[in-house]
Amino acid sequence: MALTRACELLSSIVEDANNKTTSLCKMIRKRCQYIENMENVKPLLEQAEKILNETNGVIRRADPNNRLLLGILYTLGVPSA
Repeated sequence: MALTRACELLSSIVEDANNKTTSLCKMIRKRCQYIENMENVKPLLEQAEKILNETNGVIRRADPNNRLLLGILYTLGVPSA
């Protein structure tokens, strides 16, 4: 039961990050179409990197001992390294 709640929490965190970065990716693609706008792409990439790094930190804090990850891998039948 705790595993299910943790998975739901982590999936919500990742989904939120995905929503934020998806709009940034669309803006990056649009600006990359025009060579003169290439200098405007760097701030967008930095913003996306910040979101992904924050998300990674939240996930690591939510599963500090990788118990959730190991539980998921066990459930999926993936051999642990």
